[in-house]
Formats: sequence, structure tokens, C-alpha cells
Amino acid sequence: MGCPPSFNLGYYYLSGDKPGTPRVEAWDPLFSRYPCPWFYSELYYLSLGKETGINGYWANLRIYRADLKLAVDAETSFSLSYNYLGAIYNTYGGTSIFSTSGKKRGDLITAQLNHTFSKIVAGYLLVEDFVPGSYYLPQNRDNAMFVRRQLEIKI
Repeated sequence: MGCPPSFNLGYYYLSGDKPGTPRVEAWDPLFSRYPCPWFYSELYYLSLGKETGINGYWANLRIYRADLKLAVDAETSFSLSYNYLGAIYNTYGGTSIFSTSGKKRGDLITAQLNHTFSKIVAGYLLVEDFVPGSYYLPQNRDNAMFVRRQLEIKI
């Protein structure tokens, strides 16, 4: 029999660089420039490089998050999360990618199915869907999807 389901709500705030000031106020993710454990997104971290030139530079970001986790049985679990992504400032507004006034980065939905086949074999299927918001220019608001399947063998 599986564990009872869990539901979590979260809020994350990573300061941004206020436009028009000489000082850089943005959060500096020195040790987390790749998807970090509390907000794992294989897809969205790649888009952050368009702002600073550094992939995975988590800054100027506000996240409202809801997670649902289910353990189907001892070998299988499923998680689903919804993330509302926003920007603190529209620092790069008016460039070729970003709108001049929007602060909604978009909606990110992730689903992951994990299964343990044996003591040495496990795997998962991860699906992420990102729907860009008003932070981006209309011509840059195509939906993006990421799918990964992984099989691990421990030796």
C-alpha cells in the first residue's frame, strides 16, 4: 500500500535588478546556476540565459507553487506541480525578447512518474510544459515542452 498523498504550497522570491539604478540588487545564485533541488526545471532554466547571458542564473523571479505527490505503491510514485512564474522587475523590457511592461513570466506545469523495477533498476518519466506570459513579447510566447525518460542501473 502507498503512502498518503501530500500537497504543498510554496512561494519563492529571488530579487531582481531594479532598472535605472547603478547598483546591482539582483539575487546572485552563486551555487545554484543549474536547476536546484527546491525548484527543479530542466526546461525553464535554459530561458534564463537570455536575460544575463548565463544559463540557470536564477534571479528576478517570483514563484507561486503547488505540488501534489502520490505514492501509488512501494515501487511507484507520481508528482504534479503547477508554478506561476513572475518577474520582480522588467529589467530587460524593450529588448528583442522581452515586453516593455509585462511581469508574468508564465505558467509551468511539471509531472513526474517514478518507478523502481528492482533493487538495481529504477526509472522515471518527466514532462514539463511552459506557457509564456506577458514578460515576453507576443512573438516570443510559443509554448515549450520538455520530456525526459531515464533508466538507472546501479552496479
